[in-house]
Amino acid sequence: MNIVDFLQNHTANAKQTAEFRHARFSQEAGEDVVFKIQSLRFDELEEIKRCHEEDSEVYSLLEGMVEPSLKNPELLRKYKVSGYDELVKAIFLPGEITRISAQIVALSGFRKDTIEEIKKN
Repeated sequence: MNIVDFLQNHTANAKQTAEFRHARFSQEAGEDVVFKIQSLRFDELEEIKRCHEEDSEVYSLLEGMVEPSLKNPELLRKYKVSGYDELVKAIFLPGEITRISAQIVALSGFRKDTIEEIKKN
């Protein structure tokens, strides 16, 4: 199959998902606390960078977190914050925001090798 045939039959931009165990929450709960994240599309990441340059990690986490949804009004009331960005900062430690956001960005195709050079003898 040539590359054009492949691309014509390829489903573009399917979201990737992954689950991870949150170490601190799992220790506090005495059982595994598992979160599900998803990749973000190019336009979503560009929008985050354009609109939230200083807090791009917070918004990447907010958009990339599938389970639990951090866009839950009950959580806003519980943590007594007015915005979902503030909710992320109230729930997670700064280093956790950075690490989870990095996982979402990696799942989106960044920070990993996606092409390999073919060396001919």
